[in-house]
Amino acid sequence: MSRTRMNMRIGFAIFALATLGCTSCGHETAEKSVKETQPLHSPATATTNLRSDKGSTQPRETRALPANVFLSVLEDAKKQTQLPLLLPSELPTSYSDLSAALVAEADKYAINLLADPDTGRYVAGFSAEKEEKYSAADIGNTKQVALAKNTIGFFRPISCGGSCSPINLWWEQSGILYNIQTIMSSDTPEVEQEKFIIPMADSAILGGSR
Repeated sequence: MSRTRMNMRIGFAIFALATLGCTSCGHETAEKSVKETQPLHSPATATTNLRSDKGSTQPRETRALPANVFLSVLEDAKKQTQLPLLLPSELPTSYSDLSAALVAEADKYAINLLADPDTGRYVAGFSAEKEEKYSAADIGNTKQVALAKNTIGFFRPISCGGSCSPINLWWEQSGILYNIQTIMSSDTPEVEQEKFIIPMADSAILGGSR
């Protein structure tokens, strides 16, 4: 398979944007995302006490819920795709007022976060596609980064030509290619781009299938 064809298939998030009618990505939203990078913690699941025969209590291990912005599309996503949904439990605080939009099929999905649902102003995307013909290592113009659970990520920083592309981070799990991409200001240093996107991937990996 040619690299051009692979890169075309990797761009499922672009397909999702077209489906959702995204027309532009606002610079104001990008700058806000850079400035507001404090984690947004969604409520943890309630801790249930398990009582032993001796009456002692032990907390049941709990796992953080996906960030609130995903909850409006979560049940529909579960019905429409057969893939495990890996979604962050932590997001930048600037994402808390965004709206989620879903595009899903049995073997792929994309959940895009929009600043304005009416105009489709795109801020970030979380997608996955079952891929058996190549791996994340085949993606060009990336560098390897360490993610949670000894996962290898493939990071691609902002690149600008006629326009600027989003930051992208891919990783592979059980034959499924996962991707997170987000808009940031084009003058953001590469190390800051990594610090912004990697925690989102880590919390998605640690959260497991939703």
